[in-house]
Amino acid sequence: MPAPRISFEFFPPRTDEQKLILESTWQKLAPLNPHYLSVTFGAGGSAQDATREAVKALIERSGVAVAPHISCMAKSREMIHELLQ
Repeated sequence: MPAPRISFEFFPPRTDEQKLILESTWQKLAPLNPHYLSVTFGAGGSAQDATREAVKALIERSGVAVAPHISCMAKSREMIHELLQ
């Protein structure tokens, strides 16, 4: 039987303190070698910009595939396109 693949989901940080917590948390989880990471949109799509920034930061620091949650709550078609890029 193949080893299970794991992933971790993060809430997008909105403050500098929360950004440090996200980075610290990722450093603690990295040795578990997740298959991918994801970042939620927040309640009701309230953290869309923070989601985009968290995805970018995790891509730069983690070396692991990172996916934003995509929801119909996006501000525009262009925002969904940017998140997917």
